[in-house]
Amino acid sequence: MSSFQGTARGGVGFQHSVIEEDFDDFDPYSNNHYVISHHLAHAYCASSYAPKKEICVLVSDYAGSATEELEDYEMKFSEWYNSIIECKKPVKLKSENLSIYKIKLGEYFDLKYRESQIPHPNNFSIIQSVGALYENVSRLIFNKEGQHGSLMALAAYNKRKELIKIFEEEDGEIIYHNNWQQMLYKLPSNNNDKFTLTDETKFYLADSCQNAAENILLHYAKKASELTGLKDIALAGGSFLNILANSKIYNSSFFDSVSLPSAPNDAGISIGCAFWGAVKLKDQVNKVTTDRLGIKYELDIDILNKEHKNFISFKKTNTHEVAKLIFDGKIFARCSGRSEFGPRALGGRSILASPLLDSTKNKLNKIKKRQSWRPVAPIILKEEIGNIFHGPLNSSWMTFSYNISDSNLRKMPALEHPDNTTRCQTLDYEDDPWLYDLITKFKEMTGLGVLVNTSFNGPDEPIIENYNQAIDWYLKKIDVDYLLIDNYLVERNNYFIEAIRDNKYRINNNIFILRKFNDGSHNLNDDLILSLNDISLIIKEEPLKRLFLFNQTLNFNDKLLDNKNSNLHFELYNLLIYKFFLINEVLS
Repeated sequence: MSSFQGTARGGVGFQHSVIEEDFDDFDPYSNNHYVISHHLAHAYCASSYAPKKEICVLVSDYAGSATEELEDYEMKFSEWYNSIIECKKPVKLKSENLSIYKIKLGEYFDLKYRESQIPHPNNFSIIQSVGALYENVSRLIFNKEGQHGSLMALAAYNKRKELIKIFEEEDGEIIYHNNWQQMLYKLPSNNNDKFTLTDETKFYLADSCQNAAENILLHYAKKASELTGLKDIALAGGSFLNILANSKIYNSSFFDSVSLPSAPNDAGISIGCAFWGAVKLKDQVNKVTTDRLGIKYELDIDILNKEHKNFISFKKTNTHEVAKLIFDGKIFARCSGRSEFGPRALGGRSILASPLLDSTKNKLNKIKKRQSWRPVAPIILKEEIGNIFHGPLNSSWMTFSYNISDSNLRKMPALEHPDNTTRCQTLDYEDDPWLYDLITKFKEMTGLGVLVNTSFNGPDEPIIENYNQAIDWYLKKIDVDYLLIDNYLVERNNYFIEAIRDNKYRINNNIFILRKFNDGSHNLNDDLILSLNDISLIIKEEPLKRLFLFNQTLNFNDKLLDNKNSNLHFELYNLLIYKFFLINEVLS
């Protein structure tokens, strides 16, 4: 099963090949290989997570499949491929951006309503959907892509009451205004010669955009219920990464249930395709009940210890010890079990800290290299959610926003945000027994079954996947105190690191050893970076086969036999063949 968003009749163009020449996972032209349209895949993904069999589904995103008829399709890949490459005349394409379905699995899957936009060479010049609105405004404020979460957080800082009128309802339809953008040029600017918004104007614009998005999506959620006669709704599409909008729909009391997949964005298309295939094959169709869909790695602590022993130590630990260290203000990175599927599904790959300290927020934002005003989010025992936060009783993958009272906020200052909201992840024992027990131990110490929980990665990086990636990342992040690998506590060997920093771990006056990371970098901490300003050359190849010395390339094995470098002896060779070290040649 496949779904291709950026390809349509006449729209193949100069983008990446639809079929890579070296693709050999399966025969793409097989009669068993089907292609389905983008919103249809989103709808199947939403239905695979929904608690009820009969539901209405609302799909909203920036843009989905582009077709002439604006209808869903499901066809063999060979037929679909021929349809896109054999276009012989101009076609009037429309891109779906909002769809409403009425679904009862095994009986019907009906499209009830759809809105679209005309594909445009510069989509940022027009706004015809919630997705386009949010994309336009986030790009304007942050000057780069993928800043939708930052825009949502920034909206809470606005203090102006009268917001920009971005849309209106007319005869039951949403009418987008496209005149308000020009009004921004009349607002206070940081630079009279260039259109740069003040912080206050950014807050105002972000809040106006967020308010419009919430009300527009609520309008369509109600429309979905009215068109289908159903009160159980499932949401999918990138627009529903907006947790404030999700909560507005949930809090409207218009629905009996509101559900979302762990990946409402385009990552969820893969789940939708798989679920479509299962339904069509009439296999036993099981609902998705977990976000832990990653690879299961076998932990061999002896191998990890041998590979990294100079830099870290391993010891078995327990939840009580870790809870006490978190209570003392220590910050943990955790890599355990399968990785999660979804942009906000956490737990197995998380950075964990105490909510009791107001310093936690600043520390985590520094580690993540995020703006200081960005909020951090909690993970909480599911049965405790109603005692501390106000919102849905279940949010396994952080898809809703919660209100927190002033009294509880005073107990957990790390969760402070101007609108007193936070994004919770609820945890059942069955989801992750070890993590559940850790939070329980923390509750026994503090009275609060809550930890701060953010993703285990750096800026613009994918989530950490395996144990070696986790160790590499941990060694480069000096502000992260400990690493948890399953039930092992990992700690830096500070003596060895200090020895390197003080130039004690030398082979001779010019050569010393540094830790080699998978990504080719070599910094252990900020102090070490500063001490290496005079490095001339670094070996980056894996495995280490060459030594670059004063702009000359020499064969590594020959260099070992070079009498003039006899200090590069067998002991050093043994270190190098593990591929965990760099040699830096420092100019004398």
